Amino acid sequence: MKQLIMDVLEDMSKGQVNLESKAARKSIANSIIAAIKTNKKGWFLDLSTLDGKAKLTKEEIEEAKWVCEFCGKTTFHIDYDYIGSNYNHLGCELEQEMSSK
Repeated sequence: MKQLIMDVLEDMSKGQVNLESKAARKSIANSIIAAIKTNKKGWFLDLSTLDGKAKLTKEEIEEAKWVCEFCGKTTFHIDYDYIGSNYNHLGCELEQEMSSK
């Protein structure tokens, strides 16, 4: 995982990234998330192994995937009619699209 993040940062370092810019930080975070999601080994991170606690249940593992990349909130219990692409809230995607125009 660390190497994957380092690779993204290396790619981004070729441009002039201003880390004081909120947009630049968001772009880096989105690039890292995209790289994790497209990683052939999968993109699940089992944080329970870091603190010695019990392993996550299958439902907790599945729920961890359902996070909106725009607002960071869970979409696990949202009706499918309100889900956009990649587990995002449809409203967040529409808001993002409208603000970029």
